Amino acid sequence: MSLTNIAKILKLQNGRQHLPHLIYLTDESHLIDPTAFISRLPRKAGIIFRHYGLPNRFHLAQKIKQICKNRDLTFIVSGDIKLARTLNADGLHLPEYLAVKPNFRFRAWKNRPNKILTAAAHSRQAIMKINNLGFDASLVSPVFETKSHQGAKYLGTIGFQSIVSRQALPAFALGGLNNETAPFLKNTNAIGIAGIRGIVNYSF
Repeated sequence: MSLTNIAKILKLQNGRQHLPHLIYLTDESHLIDPTAFISRLPRKAGIIFRHYGLPNRFHLAQKIKQICKNRDLTFIVSGDIKLARTLNADGLHLPEYLAVKPNFRFRAWKNRPNKILTAAAHSRQAIMKINNLGFDASLVSPVFETKSHQGAKYLGTIGFQSIVSRQALPAFALGGLNNETAPFLKNTNAIGIAGIRGIVNYSF
């Protein structure tokens, strides 16, 4: 079963209507130009645009925003409220170091009508800190071992469920997800799936 289908099941079980079921995080070290792949993503999926170190970041973001508009995808900018405002992004995503101590500019994003605010969380402590800060959802990771961090500690489905079941904040599962590991999420409170390589390799 593809990640897309599993993500749709999770949304039916636990999801929020205004949030995507599947989120692809861009990564310039993996795909320097992800536009062709993004054009193939299923409708109602989401994109978190990162590409932090790219010199032409604005132009690529602009191009991706247009693809998202044409294909009914949710366009979310990571860590750059100025870019998010300039492009009238659908959402803003905060890396964990920003999410645990959001300043007034990030908080003000929530005052914009119909805008999404998400946060990364890599530990129980982080999810507890951001739980009541007004985020729409968290991306909790790593659920499984990832190729980019081989040997690093990961949550597993039991650890993931232990964290998210005790918090009111909806959570996407992120990290090490493929067509073998993702089915285990059906027994958790995950509202959807987020990823980089896993989304590219196992979404279809």
